Amino acid sequence: MIVLAILTAVLHFGLRYYITPPLGEDVKDRFIERDKFIPSLKNGAGQDGGKLTATNLRQWIHDPANLDARKGYVTPVILPLDLLFLIAAGCLLGFTSQMLAGKISLVGAVPVIAWWTLPVAYMFSDFAEDGMIVTLLSWPGAITDASFQALRLFTMIKLYSIGAAIIQAGLLIAGWLAARAGFIA
Repeated sequence: MIVLAILTAVLHFGLRYYITPPLGEDVKDRFIERDKFIPSLKNGAGQDGGKLTATNLRQWIHDPANLDARKGYVTPVILPLDLLFLIAAGCLLGFTSQMLAGKISLVGAVPVIAWWTLPVAYMFSDFAEDGMIVTLLSWPGAITDASFQALRLFTMIKLYSIGAAIIQAGLLIAGWLAARAGFIA
């Protein structure tokens, strides 16, 4: 698990502070995966104040000034680095939850799959989101209202599931500490 923790941290900080900054503010913010706005379009260049919409995404993609950022977002940001991150982070959360639950007799009888449900939901939704991002950035003609809404759905599921998986691991850490201190069995 230490290797997974180190790999997750290296990928997170490497992407954030080393890989994405040369690709511009938009890719540094990983706007497609996190934001509700496209940073470079917030100044009024896009519709609706730069809100992340199918129309504004098409505008961003078709802007020749964003060609290098678009290509860099696909490779190396999504392929392979974000894929490696989702595997490392998901496995770290799953293994951590499983290990800690096994050390707390109060929840020790809960099936292992229960502790993996949220991390696996995160990994599948992030994988689907990554596939959509690669497709839409590589073939802008594929951007329709439906494909954009599917992308946003995968993003929402990803964000909620990783948040819930982190909370689950945090609660199990607290439970393990309480069990070690003798507060619970």
